[in-house]
Amino acid sequence: MTQNDSIRKETDYPLLHNPGWMEVMMRHYELDASEFALRFAGTEDWPVREIAEQRHCYPRAQEKLGPLHRPGMIYLREALEQASGYATATWRARNWVRSDSPSEPDSIFRVADLTGGLGIDSAAFALAGAHVDYCERQPLLAAIARHNHGLQELTSRIRWHTGDGLAWLAGQRTSGQSREQEQRQKRDLVYIDPSRRTGGKRVLSLQESEPDVTRHMALIRSAAHRCLVKLSPMMDPVDAARSLDDCVAVIAVSVDGELKELLADCVPAQKQEVPDQRRPPLHVAVMLDASGKERFRFTSESGASGTAKTYPEQPSHTDPQTSHQYSHPPHLQSHPHPSPSTSAPPPSAQPPATLLFEPDPSLFKMRLIDEVARRYGLVRIHPGIGYLTDGQLPTPSGPPSPSGPPTPSTPPTPSTPEAFPGKVFRIRRTLPFKPRHLKKWLGEAGLTRVHIHQRGFPLTVDQLYKKLGCRMGEDAHLFATTAHDGQKVVIVTDRIG
Repeated sequence: MTQNDSIRKETDYPLLHNPGWMEVMMRHYELDASEFALRFAGTEDWPVREIAEQRHCYPRAQEKLGPLHRPGMIYLREALEQASGYATATWRARNWVRSDSPSEPDSIFRVADLTGGLGIDSAAFALAGAHVDYCERQPLLAAIARHNHGLQELTSRIRWHTGDGLAWLAGQRTSGQSREQEQRQKRDLVYIDPSRRTGGKRVLSLQESEPDVTRHMALIRSAAHRCLVKLSPMMDPVDAARSLDDCVAVIAVSVDGELKELLADCVPAQKQEVPDQRRPPLHVAVMLDASGKERFRFTSESGASGTAKTYPEQPSHTDPQTSHQYSHPPHLQSHPHPSPSTSAPPPSAQPPATLLFEPDPSLFKMRLIDEVARRYGLVRIHPGIGYLTDGQLPTPSGPPSPSGPPTPSTPPTPSTPEAFPGKVFRIRRTLPFKPRHLKKWLGEAGLTRVHIHQRGFPLTVDQLYKKLGCRMGEDAHLFATTAHDGQKVVIVTDRIG
C-alpha cells in the first residue's frame, strides 16, 4: 500500500459511513475519474476525492474480479492493483480447499489468510467452502474488506483480525496441549502473499519481501498443516524452492497466455522423514482461461527418477502432512506421448519447418519446454531457445512466395492449434537477419505492420522495429531468433492459434 493509504484511519474514510456515494458515482458515470474530480472540486456535500477513486477502480474491478465484484464494494487503487484476479483466486481456492478438515474429518476446512489486503483471496476461499481468518495490518483495508465481504454475503464464513497476521497466528497456540490437541488446533491452510514493494521499489526475493516468510516457517509449521506462499512471478522457481523449508511444489499460473502467479506449496515433513531425502519439489505449469478453468497442466519432478507426473486440480483426501497425489488429468491423457525411457530422444534442434510453436509463459518459467516438445512430437529451433517447430520439413516446390506459406508434406502435431499449450504460427519464410535486405523484402511483401517477437537475439523489439522500418500491426508475426546452426534469422509467420 502507499504511505498515504497506510496512515488513513477507518473513521476518516467517508465512503464507509456514507452509502449514498454509489448513487452519486452512477449518476455521473459518463465522467471519468479526472473529469469527476475537476467538475466537483470544492463540493462539500460529497467526498469527491474518494468517489473519483472509485470511478477509477470500478471498471478495473469489474474486469479483474468478475463475479467476485458487487455494486457498493469499495476499493483502494493500489490495493486493487495488487489483489488477485478472479481466475487465479477461484482456481487456487478450488485446489486447496477441501470439503472437510483433513485434521478432523467432518469438520470445517479452516484457512488463515495472513496478508488479507482487500480480502479477495479470503472471499474465494470462503466461497469454496472454507472458514477463513482474515488478517490485515492496515485498519482501513481491514474495514473495507469487512464491508466488501458483507456485500458478498460471506460474513458467516470469515472472521476479521486487524494487526500483524503472523503475530495473530502465534497467539493461537496454547502451551501444555497434547499432540492430538495441537493437531486439531492447527489451521488446515495458511495463505500468505508478502508485499513485494518496499520503499516504493519492487523486490523479487522472499528475504526482501514483507514479511520475510523464510524467517517464520517454524511458526507456520507449528500452526498449520499446509502453507501456500504467493511469490513474485519474476522469481526463479529453483531459488523459491530452496528458500522455503518443506516446499513440495512450485506452481506457475498463467491466464489467457499471461503469467500471473508463482506459488510455493509447503507441507511439513513427517517426523520419520529425513528432510535431505525428501523428493525434489515438483515444477508445475498451469494454464487457465479467464473464467479460471484449467486448459493445460504440466509437471516435472526436478532431479527425480521416472516419468513426469501431473498436478491434480482437486486435492486428494490424503494425510494432511503428505503432499497431493499426482495423476494425469483427462485432457492431457488424450495426448499420449512416448515414455522417455522407451523412446529415442528427439533431435536437439532443427531448422524451422511448417509451424512455429511458442509455449505458454508458465512453461518457460518452469523450464518445461522439453516436456512439451516430447509430448507433442516437436523440436526446438535452437537447443537453448524455447521456440518449437513440427518435425515435418516442407517439400520444396519451386521458389517460395512472400505471401504463400508452404504446404506441409504430412499433418502437423498437434492436429489443431487449440490442442497446444501456447500460440501456434504458420511459417511463411525463414530469412537471414540482413536488415537492409529484410526491410526491402518486407516492403515488397506488404508486411509493414507486424508483431515482432524475439528470443536469443542481440537486438530488442524496439530496435528491430526501427531497423526494419515496421510498425505494430496485424500483417504478420516476425520471430527474431537464433537458428539451430547459430545464425541469426527472422521467421515470418501468420498466427493460426
